[in-house]
Amino acid sequence: MPAVLLALVMGVVALIWQLVSKVVNILIQPLINELNAKDPEVPLSPADAADMVERNIIDQQYGRDTAAKSGLDNAAFDLLVLDTGEPPGLEQMLTLWNRKLLDDETLERMIAYSRVRTEWTGYVKDLAHETMSSADAIEAALKGVLPESDAKDLYVMAGGLDDQWDTLLATAGNPIGVEQALTLWNHGLITHDQVEKVILHSRINPAFESMAELLHFKYIPAFQISAMLKEGTVTAQQATEWLLAQGYPADQVAGFVAAGTSTKVATAKALSEAQITEAYDAGFLSVAQADAELQALGYQASETAFILDLYDYKRKLSMAQAAIGQIRKTFLAGRITPEQAGVDLDGLGVDPIAKAAYLQIWEVEAKVELKSLTASEIGNSYKAGGYSDAQALAAVEALGYTALDAQLFLVYYGMAPPEGYGSSK
Repeated sequence: MPAVLLALVMGVVALIWQLVSKVVNILIQPLINELNAKDPEVPLSPADAADMVERNIIDQQYGRDTAAKSGLDNAAFDLLVLDTGEPPGLEQMLTLWNRKLLDDETLERMIAYSRVRTEWTGYVKDLAHETMSSADAIEAALKGVLPESDAKDLYVMAGGLDDQWDTLLATAGNPIGVEQALTLWNHGLITHDQVEKVILHSRINPAFESMAELLHFKYIPAFQISAMLKEGTVTAQQATEWLLAQGYPADQVAGFVAAGTSTKVATAKALSEAQITEAYDAGFLSVAQADAELQALGYQASETAFILDLYDYKRKLSMAQAAIGQIRKTFLAGRITPEQAGVDLDGLGVDPIAKAAYLQIWEVEAKVELKSLTASEIGNSYKAGGYSDAQALAAVEALGYTALDAQLFLVYYGMAPPEGYGSSK
């Protein structure tokens, strides 16, 4: 029989056998299920029994009996129980080992219970330790903490590619701030090329480098523009242009400039008012003249009357206070009696209650105010024989002089100089 025909026959036979097997299974399986339900004697597998013992679902003896039904003796089942279960994950085990919560023997037992072959235990232990990252190695070289060769070795150990080392080292680290660099450039402390390098090493895209360089221009803030406007060092038009260039809305700029201009005018107006009132207070302007000058500044007639009345009152008050001071001085000197002092106060229009208070206070002052001789008066009295040496020295010391200074002072009035002082003639 040709080989092709034989292969064809064998294929047909196999196909028929598969179909017959499926039909038989379909017909017989319900019978088998019915028999199993009537007599359920299929035991747990030894592996499931060992797992249930490990999980405390069944006890060891029950597990042995169950395993025996599958042909496994007690010793073999006990070994199967010991082999059942998994340890914690490798990372957790190594973490506990690093924290000294596991000894080497326990760690190795736990590795043996994992899916890792025990011949790789040493490598697993190495996983507990982390090496410096490639970025850290580059930074260590950049800062000079490590020699470049040592840092490069650590970089490669961390997984860095050897041919990328030079590029990464050249681009590592941050420059100073771009604005700080522009400030140094403005002061002539660095060159334009150095500024460009700072920008290139920053996070700014080189396409915007020219824009970044424009930041070296500085602009006067609004409060300084306001001060200059008030001082008159800039015009309103210039102030308006500057503020608009800084992005302030036009309506705000108009109000800002108007306020600065009006403040300047108000200041000048206030100065003129002060000059007019001072001249009036000094008597160089009459009421009518002062009133006319103030109205020329823009004050209303009612306002000028109030201002001039205020200065009249201040003038009278100042003069009254000076006169009362003079009466007090004369009274304390004993040149007038309390009665005369009262008459003089009445003449000034002092209120009777205030007058009584003045006189009461002055009388107390006259009683307690003590006069003392000055140093020169003591010296003259000593020279005239009014003080002995000891009395004169004591009186001068009472004024605050030291004993030596008191004696040296009285030499001028005839006292012998202290020992060791003076010169022979």
